[in-house]
Amino acid sequence: MRNDERLFEFQILAYNTLEELVKAFNQKAIIKIIAPLTEGVSTRRLR
Repeated sequence: MRNDERLFEFQILAYNTLEELVKAFNQKAIIKIIAPLTEGVSTRRLR
């Protein structure tokens, strides 16, 4: 395997990892925004 091939594979791996991190971060951010809203709705319904 040549060095440029190895570098290319590493770039793909790094990009995929970054993409997963971004997805995870976005999900957490969305949950942080939505959770208080849904909590407010669910506690009102329970009472």
